[in-house]
Amino acid sequence: MEKASANMSCGTAGRERVPGRVLALLGLLWVCPAHGQPRFDLKGYDPKSCRVDADGRVFVQIRDQFMAVPVAQFGLAEPEHPDSPRKPTMAGDASEPKGCPGNPVQTTSYLPRLHIAPRTQAPGPAPDLGWSVGRVELIYTVPRPVQGRPGVIWLGEDINLGFLDRVCARATIRERLPDGMEACRIKQVDPKVRVEDWAATYTVPLDVYATPLGNRFVIDCGPGLYSDRISHCTVAYSLNENVGVFYTFHPFGPGSHLALERVIDFDRQMRSVVGGYVSDGRRWLGKQ
Repeated sequence: MEKASANMSCGTAGRERVPGRVLALLGLLWVCPAHGQPRFDLKGYDPKSCRVDADGRVFVQIRDQFMAVPVAQFGLAEPEHPDSPRKPTMAGDASEPKGCPGNPVQTTSYLPRLHIAPRTQAPGPAPDLGWSVGRVELIYTVPRPVQGRPGVIWLGEDINLGFLDRVCARATIRERLPDGMEACRIKQVDPKVRVEDWAATYTVPLDVYATPLGNRFVIDCGPGLYSDRISHCTVAYSLNENVGVFYTFHPFGPGSHLALERVIDFDRQMRSVVGGYVSDGRRWLGKQ
């Protein structure tokens, strides 16, 4: 999927060898870059050039969500299309350099450069336990009523919950794993296919871990994860009423990104990092 994520462009996404369930999610997540609009170039940005010293941060705005991101963690922000109906309600001040608190980088799709390491009790540097994901994306969301779901929900999250419902309804095996996760697996036609290659969904009881808006935390994994690595596992949910998160990873085999039993700890730390961006953003908004 890394290849598909890196190479996907408007009009060519369907040519990649990506499972249909992932394409369904990407169809909601992918935002075509604004034609002729350059991406924000961090190389030309100096936090000290802002009207108020930005203290080593670049400021990002996803719709009305204002975030202060350390320069070392700034990733990629797709430019806002000039005709987008999802423009922020707070316009930037063009008299200040782009990326400053008064003129944030406005985007509907932001890929942060996260630095999340495994927790370890041992002295010295943390061991390399494969704590990385193929893609983490923060995106503008519009929660709305969906039939069969309480309240309102982002459609990307609804798709992931729908996979959970359908896979568990057809599951060959339903089991509780030692780490507390509940797994639903669909056996493949070929009896020789190993269990790691079965399509599966994983979740945990709501009282153990849930999304920030109180929905079930779901990991959706396509078939062929171990043998051909065409597929991968996907997590998608709303962080708040403005922003959703979407990430992918490989849990099995050589060079795996993130083992299933470590996903919740990774997710918890990711929320903490992004929450820091948001709380710092609120603090800086108070200075404007």
